[in-house]
Amino acid sequence: MLNLGVIILAGGLSSRMGYPKALLPWTNGESLISHALRNALEHDANDILISIGDDESLGQAIQANIIDTLSNKEKEKDRKSTRLNS
Repeated sequence: MLNLGVIILAGGLSSRMGYPKALLPWTNGESLISHALRNALEHDANDILISIGDDESLGQAIQANIIDTLSNKEKEKDRKSTRLNS
């Protein structure tokens, strides 16, 4: 079994954009950070480190996205389990 670790670089000032790049919409309506995290989880990463720099508001926004990503992952797992048990 592969011991996979993932580092997601989500920090940065985004001064030209005026909006954190990590929170930009990506595919299927999810943010870039959620997409990266979901992919890491789908590939069974043992350790996931998200580097956000020292921007506290970005950290809070990313944390909210991560919670959404993790809860959606659990809901999907429950749906798959229900389908298998039916």
